[in-house]
Formats: sequence, structure tokens, C-alpha cells
Amino acid sequence: MKDLRLYQSQQGNATGHYYYAEASAPRTNGDIATLNSPWYRSEDTQCIFTFFYHMKKPASDTDTKLVIKQQYDSMVTKTVGEFNTSTTDEWEHGAATFTNGIFKVLFEANRGQTYFGDISIDDVSFACDLSPLCTDQQYACNIAQCIPLYRQCDFYPDCGDGSDEWMCGACDFESYHVCGWVQDKTDNFDWTRNSGPTPSGYTGPTDDHTFQNGTGHYFYTEVSLQGSGDVARIMSPLYSQTSRVCKLQFYYWMQGEDIGDLNVYTMMGGQKNQVFQKSGEQGSGWKLANVTLSSLANFSLVIEAVHTTGSFKGDIAIDDIKFVDCTPGAENSPASCDFESGICSLQHVTANVDFNWERNKGGTGSWNTGPKADHTTNSAEGYYIYTEASYPRREVISC
Repeated sequence: MKDLRLYQSQQGNATGHYYYAEASAPRTNGDIATLNSPWYRSEDTQCIFTFFYHMKKPASDTDTKLVIKQQYDSMVTKTVGEFNTSTTDEWEHGAATFTNGIFKVLFEANRGQTYFGDISIDDVSFACDLSPLCTDQQYACNIAQCIPLYRQCDFYPDCGDGSDEWMCGACDFESYHVCGWVQDKTDNFDWTRNSGPTPSGYTGPTDDHTFQNGTGHYFYTEVSLQGSGDVARIMSPLYSQTSRVCKLQFYYWMQGEDIGDLNVYTMMGGQKNQVFQKSGEQGSGWKLANVTLSSLANFSLVIEAVHTTGSFKGDIAIDDIKFVDCTPGAENSPASCDFESGICSLQHVTANVDFNWERNKGGTGSWNTGPKADHTTNSAEGYYIYTEASYPRREVISC
């Protein structure tokens, strides 16, 4: 699935715009692009929905089609129109009838047998009394629910389906939406979503971190055509508030004899504060970054790669961004513990037990069992708790 894209019209007035689905490679037969509207409310008996579409394709290609669907607040979806007969180079008028209630509109472009099948839409309108379900001061959830706008990206799923946190920066880069991260328009070049090795030899990852194979994706900076001092930045959405123990975690790959700098900044009220930096060759393999954000409000994050030489051996990659214990109040939760400073509010049970859990770092005392590092820091210096099964422990036999 891919997005419909905004593009300039070449018919009539070249300064006008429309949305279209590009059918060329890597799209294949059966691929679908979906564009959906916000939630609407209408009390009219029926709504006539009109639009113009452009679909020049071979007459033999019956798989290329535009489908219009109505999705109700119950999340049930009904097809209200299907268009696949156009073969001309003209805009054609389309219409569909919607029933009343709370609903959204779905445009579904189906890629057919050939790349001669771009589908475009323009001049969408309703002939009925229609109003948005959510106001400008509310966030419209993926389900038919509205929440205060400031509740989006607050590290807590306020929407019933959690959609208010979907595009808030936690990312494995498997979706082309890249989880709300956007390219900085004032930098010199862009981060690129990629799978498998980078085009340049002797630098960049061979696989992603999530799946650790050639099918998984990551973000990286391709520096082959960049000069010394060139910068690539991506920016997160705005976060409303964090807990005092909030941490940003991500994996980075900085292999190559001419690796530059990888920086992370918080942006708050126009002020930039550096919270992470790595410079130079860090060796082959994905490394874990743990960044303490502490208690912040109304801030965003910037991840920056700086190319410090003119060499191509300087690709920097990141993957699996996540936020740990960032929900406001997480520091007070009795169920939250990373064991770095003790066992928190947990207590050993002394009655009807045979032995205790132990707090440890590095490997356990037994050969060929237990972890070699903790999960929080992914190092031999981080702590976890474990049970030691060596003597005098014995198997429990049920009677």
C-alpha cells in the first residue's frame, strides 16, 4: 500500500493540483493505495458525493480501478462506487451516494496489469449538510473518537485504538510513513529508507536491526555525493510531556573509515540542546543508544548526521527507535523497574518458597545459561534480576 501523492495538473492550468497514485515500479498488479477523509457527521437522508477522476489505461486492463468506500463509526466498510472503464486522456465526472450518520470516505486506487494506469482525483465535494466530527482543537482518532489535541504524542494511548501514538516517533522503519519523522528542509541532504546493504562498499549496514535480514528496513545517510560539513536531519513530532525517567533508545550503525558525527537534540521553545553524540568509526554491527530525556514538555527531537569528510565511506544508519518509561507518572508506577538502582518496590516472598531472585549484571554464575547483558542498556554494566538454578536447586516433582 502507498499514498496518493499531490501533484501539479498538466491539464488546463499547470499551477493547479490534484492527487494521484503512481503505477510505475516498484508497484505491481494488485497493489493498493488508500486515501481516507476525516470523520464526518450528517443527518441528511443521503449525501451525494461528487469528484473528478483521470484514469488513462489500456481497455484490456480491467484490474486498474478506483473504488470509493464509506466507512461507518462501527468500522464496517461498504463499497459505494467503482470506476474502471476510463481509457481517455480526459477528466471524468464521478458520483457516489452515502447514507447518513458518522462516516469517513476512502479512495482506493488499485494498480492493474501495467504501469499505464496512474489514477488521479480532483475537485471533491458533498451535496448535503455535512460537518466534521472533531473540532480544530481536537485530534481525530482512526476510530470515530475525538480527543484534546494536546493528548496526541503524550506517550499514552488516549484513543481507543491507540492511533494518537501511531505517528509519534517510535519506529522500526518498516512503513514508508516512517512514524511521523520528517526531513528538515534547511539541511543539505536527506535520510533514506533502505533495506539490505547500502550502495557504497566498506560502510553502512548489511541488514536492518529489526529482522536482521535483507527484507527489513532502516534509515541511513548516503554520503557518496556529499561534501565535507554537509548535514542531514530528521525531526520528530511535538511531544507534550514526559516522565522524569523518560529514555530514548535506538540502534545505530557507524562503520567506515570516514564516519562523521551522529547527534540527537531536543528542541524546546526554539532552544536546541544536545543529548547524544557519537563521532567516528564505531565498528561493524548495530549499537544501542540510551538517551535520558528526563522531564520535558512541549518539545521535539532532531536526529542529525554530519558528514565530516568528502569520502564515500561515511554512511550512518539508525533503526528501532523507541521510548521507554516516558508516560507522565511512570517514575511513580510500582510496576515499572529497570533494576539499575535496586529492585524498586518489589519484595522477596519468604513463605513457601525455596530460593530468591537475585539482582545481577553481566553473565550469570552458570555456564551456557542466562543472559550476558541486561536488556535496558544491552551491556555488561546494566542490571537485571534472575533465578540461579545451580546446586542446591533441584527439580520439582509433582505427585
